Amino acid sequence: MSEIEITGLKELIKERFDHSEKQRDYQFEQIEKQLKEMQSDLTSQLKKIDADIRGNGKVGINVQLDRLENSKKAAKKWFWIVVASIAPVLIANYFSWLSKVFN
Repeated sequence: MSEIEITGLKELIKERFDHSEKQRDYQFEQIEKQLKEMQSDLTSQLKKIDADIRGNGKVGINVQLDRLENSKKAAKKWFWIVVASIAPVLIANYFSWLSKVFN
């Protein structure tokens, strides 16, 4: 190969390398931009979830869950109070009925 051909090849290789380097940099910038947008979206979503859980001035999920658990406990207590008050009456009536049937 002559020196002119070698010089031409060197310039061609350099030109292609520079082009691919610019393209790579552009792609990297685009990916970086997308990642920053995604990070921003995720951050805002996490802030919203945190505000929903804690309440942030309103009744949050934690408070609502605590209230539901407390009402469930109260309902169980009332259920057993009602059962405990009705059971003796039912048992007494059952034995009264038995004594009438077998007498």
